[in-house]
Amino acid sequence: MNRSDDVSPWLIGGPGRCGKTHLALALWKIEGPVAGFPLEGLFTVYDRRRVPVTRKSSLLLLEEYLVRPRFTDVERVASERPLDYLASSIKILRDEFPRERRDPVAMIGWTLDRFARENGRKTWAAFDLHPEFRYPRFRRYLPGLRLVVMTRDAREAVCAALFWRGKPGSRAARDVRFKHSLIMFCLAAQVGRALAHRWPDDVEILDFNALVSGDQSERQRVARRFGISVDAVSEAYNFVPDFCFEPGKGFRLPDGRSRELLNATELSEIVTLVGHGTMAESGTARPRWPFLVFALGVLAVGRVSPGLARAVADLAYYPRRSMARYINSIRRLASDIRQELGRARQVSDQAN
Repeated sequence: MNRSDDVSPWLIGGPGRCGKTHLALALWKIEGPVAGFPLEGLFTVYDRRRVPVTRKSSLLLLEEYLVRPRFTDVERVASERPLDYLASSIKILRDEFPRERRDPVAMIGWTLDRFARENGRKTWAAFDLHPEFRYPRFRRYLPGLRLVVMTRDAREAVCAALFWRGKPGSRAARDVRFKHSLIMFCLAAQVGRALAHRWPDDVEILDFNALVSGDQSERQRVARRFGISVDAVSEAYNFVPDFCFEPGKGFRLPDGRSRELLNATELSEIVTLVGHGTMAESGTARPRWPFLVFALGVLAVGRVSPGLARAVADLAYYPRRSMARYINSIRRLASDIRQELGRARQVSDQAN
């Protein structure tokens, strides 16, 4: 049974650097029925963990989630934990955690339900890294779950992905990051459109550019969806974002200056794949067709399996990191299985 509209939880997803964190923080600060969770939800990370078998395993996973730090600044120095936003202690949360076996995604949902309730709200909204890729699965464990897919001018999103932590490094490193960021932008946008078509009442696509430029219809959509005033939304989006693009000037840096941060070839590839801007803005540069063919192939795979498409892009551009991630996942799975078997034997010995 689905929850009623006013208590349905929300996931906030979409391409990187498109305003997911800003929306969650705005909902955290604005008085209303929805509590924006200020930290990354990590649904996708914990969905890869195996389902705990014993009660003790469930409680250990819950405790791990509560104390796992998330970086909260660009320099990746400051961090906070979910427990920092809960009034209850770990002991109380462990005691009140439902006794039935729970999937890790449902465990996070229970934690955020508690977060919303302790902060006097009806429900929550949490941002995550590409939750749209697994949204159909997440819906099975969190009844009534809704999704916001944030979008932005692709030139701005890709440029921000390259430069928001400083210069992207060598030419080779920049090229890899550009190609990967552009493919992931296109893949996330494609998946978002498909989900909105499939679940029009539960999936909303919001335009970050429209929100910051003062588009009242877009701000009204946010207000209506989250049960807050249009004035509060307008105040939250009354700023000029970094890396906003102006033809002829370039991209706005954090210090207020504008520079041409993307070259003509990169702009032409964005125009070809996404459609933002015109070819005239990229001059006479031609896109690199081998890259575009590969990107279109990944997007074709993404229509059937977004997760597989993402894995292909990750492996193509970050092979060492991807292989290390897969190896660590296997090690984590083996460790979880060993621990589960050990706890199961202990329970059996105690019963005998």
